[in-house]
Amino acid sequence: MPGLVLERGDFQKPAQGLDFDNKENKMKPNEVQMLIQLREFARQEFDKIEGKGNPLAQMRAQDAAWTLSSVVNSLDDVLKPYVQIQQKEG
Repeated sequence: MPGLVLERGDFQKPAQGLDFDNKENKMKPNEVQMLIQLREFARQEFDKIEGKGNPLAQMRAQDAAWTLSSVVNSLDDVLKPYVQIQQKEG
């Protein structure tokens, strides 16, 4: 079981409880690859946004929600061996 519990939405919580010098906490090659793929996905989605330079441009909330949900779920997959992620209460 991971040594750190994060609540969803508590992104400013310090990563206490993780020993970053511990070899068990080193990223595995497949985790690095997942982050590379996630970065590329985020870049491609950003490139698809129409009117990025127009201050009056709008985008559908559904499109933004889908993209952000995909990013969060992918990050959860990478982080799950190291932290326990729970729904924030309240």
